[in-house]
Amino acid sequence: MIRFLQRTLRGRFPAHMCRPTHGDRHDFRPICSPRERVPCSAAEVTPMPQSRLIGTIGLVTWLLVALPALLYHVPALLHHGPFIDWRWIAVFLGFGALFALDLRRPHLLLLALAAVMALALVLLRCNGYEGALLALIAMQLGTRVGPATGIAWIFGQSALLAAGDAITFNPQSARLLVPPYLALQLVAFFVFRAMTREIAAREALAASNAELRGVAPILADSSRMAERLRITRELHDALGHHLTALSLNL
Repeated sequence: MIRFLQRTLRGRFPAHMCRPTHGDRHDFRPICSPRERVPCSAAEVTPMPQSRLIGTIGLVTWLLVALPALLYHVPALLHHGPFIDWRWIAVFLGFGALFALDLRRPHLLLLALAAVMALALVLLRCNGYEGALLALIAMQLGTRVGPATGIAWIFGQSALLAAGDAITFNPQSARLLVPPYLALQLVAFFVFRAMTREIAAREALAASNAELRGVAPILADSSRMAERLRITRELHDALGHHLTALSLNL
């Protein structure tokens, strides 16, 4: 009778539902192929390195803003004695340090201090390029705050930029210099805000796809279990008929 059941089970179960036999024993545990082993969370999905992109853009912009100051200080050092505006250099380096620290430990207070440093550069010696540093602040704001807060922040620091430029040069210079930098800040803010939302949407979609792929093996196991229950009922009925026939023959 046991050998009859073994032969019947081997014939009823498909090959993909059973493990290989070991002697007279048969292991009916489900087999999960390596293809079914998929990530079940979004933690395994690598996001785009947004902070690295911001850091690269910030470093390039920071160095380009330093180029006019370098061209100003080198002739002064060579032809007019060792006159160097150390205050401007210290504030400029302070802005770079705050920007780099904010990339590692993001905090709005660090951005506010960096904006103050950029405005201080305008008051010390405005070369017309310090507004690009405010665009870096706006770029960072696009990844952290909402539109209302970001726009208010940008207009506030642009107004301070206009005031500093008017004090350093004249109001006419402020009217010509501030509008382009205001537009640049708004573009940087909304571009990086859209990029942040797209990254969040991709991560959510990847998490949903991973969960669906994780559920697929469970559904396959459920279908296998249902098939086994059906086969078990058929075997139970067949065994009952055989026992009834044997009892009648006896």
